[in-house]
Amino acid sequence: MLALPPIIKPLLRKKLTLTLLALQIALITMLVSNMAHVLNEINKFYQAATGIDDPYLVCFTLRVPPEMKGIVLADGLRDLEKIKAIPGVVDVASLDAIPFDERFNLRTGNFTRTAENDLQQVSFVRSNISPNALATMGLTLIAGRQFENSDMAFTYKTEPRVIIITQAMARALFGENINAIGKVVYEKGKPYEVIGVTADWRGFSPQMYRPESTVFFPEYNEVNKEFRYLIRTSTPEIRTQVIHAVDQYIAQQYPQGLIFYSDKLDTIVEKYKNHSTINLFIMITLVLSIASVVAIAGQAYFSVHQRRKHLGVLRALGATRGKLIAQILLENSAILFIGLLAGTALALLLSQLIYQTSDIVAISPWFLLGTAASIFAVCLLSAVIPAWQAGKISPSLATRTL
Repeated sequence: MLALPPIIKPLLRKKLTLTLLALQIALITMLVSNMAHVLNEINKFYQAATGIDDPYLVCFTLRVPPEMKGIVLADGLRDLEKIKAIPGVVDVASLDAIPFDERFNLRTGNFTRTAENDLQQVSFVRSNISPNALATMGLTLIAGRQFENSDMAFTYKTEPRVIIITQAMARALFGENINAIGKVVYEKGKPYEVIGVTADWRGFSPQMYRPESTVFFPEYNEVNKEFRYLIRTSTPEIRTQVIHAVDQYIAQQYPQGLIFYSDKLDTIVEKYKNHSTINLFIMITLVLSIASVVAIAGQAYFSVHQRRKHLGVLRALGATRGKLIAQILLENSAILFIGLLAGTALALLLSQLIYQTSDIVAISPWFLLGTAASIFAVCLLSAVIPAWQAGKISPSLATRTL
């Protein structure tokens, strides 16, 4: 039966080699575990539900060429009514940005709870929408009411007086469990009454761990360089037919030739989910992991090669092939254990640093232990080939140089 002390003692004679190898394993554990954790958190963030009915939605953007002045509001509102009459369309609304579409620059603002210059400002993402936009999106209204036609304001003519906010915005402004309906907030001294609160959603431009603080304003532009439609269909399958019908209608309605874009919203969401950040992290983590396994396997092979004569002596003294393989693997296990122990401590420190400088939560001890166990198993398996080669060393090797 193998005993650990006789295996550890020869290793301690090569303190520098042992230290460097253990340090390499520790650094690998620290980096791979944290990168895997960050990758997992980012992936969860991108794969989370949107909070709206994206499988039923179609987005259209109508853009005028540079030589044209724009689309007047009356034409845009007429288009909404005509599109709503298309078979398969449940509802249609206008809004100034498409959720999850990174091509559009969203406007932001800051609210205060008093008309004076309050230092306690709460930031929000602004969206101008038509009265039925929230119902079209499938964004749940949990308190208050939707916008009505009488609430609508017209840019450069009238100012909106009422707003609908998300739960996240309500919490930021008034705290937990406070009824926001009827409350008045101010932007640059202008008052706005909260008439509705929606459920939280991912938002137009989502951020890690934060439901977006969106504020919806009932406002139309009189002249639009871009007019955006959001269409809700009766089934996801009928959207292709709806896109074709709307395309035909726009071509007939605007023979002067407008630039026209159409997308299924879940297609936009899918593009958003397949973010390049995830692919970059996956690539870096895989390269680092492969490099780590190759380095440790190379070290194990070099160690066996250097000790060929010593291993031949053990074979001549009666050590079986299985016992020799077990010894090599146990030696590697001892080094891996030391490196993983140090790496786990370093990984926790690095995770805390990441947590303090970003939105990513600290690594879970169970996740860290799972990653360390995976590194241990992969690195130990990488030592199997050198160990197998050690078991093939002939006893005659010990007497060749005598």
